[in-house]
Amino acid sequence: MHEDTNGQQERTSLPGSSTIRQFLARHNISMSKFDRMQAEGRGPKVWRDGRTRRISTTAEKKWLADREKPSDAEARLIRRQREAYSRSSRKNSKASFAKGNHISQQRKAASAKKTGR
Repeated sequence: MHEDTNGQQERTSLPGSSTIRQFLARHNISMSKFDRMQAEGRGPKVWRDGRTRRISTTAEKKWLADREKPSDAEARLIRRQREAYSRSSRKNSKASFAKGNHISQQRKAASAKKTGR
């Protein structure tokens, strides 16, 4: 066992499985993203070892394979999320530009200040 970043004891290895933290670090995923994927049914299968939640190597491999070839339903969900993000980005960009806070306007103002215009 070793101490993790929160000062808690954590097993360093259990053959054929990893902790949630180890999984997240390996795949560069935040805890909030992991929780969201679990809520949407897109996360790996998790099991408990006492108080610790773990992911088996088999479940992790299946999760990776599912990410590479998502089901039709999952592909539609991902597409809808991307479209919603894109709409939100365009809306925020327009609002920022209208208020004069858009990055292009800030750069233009900074450039004008330097040249004395």
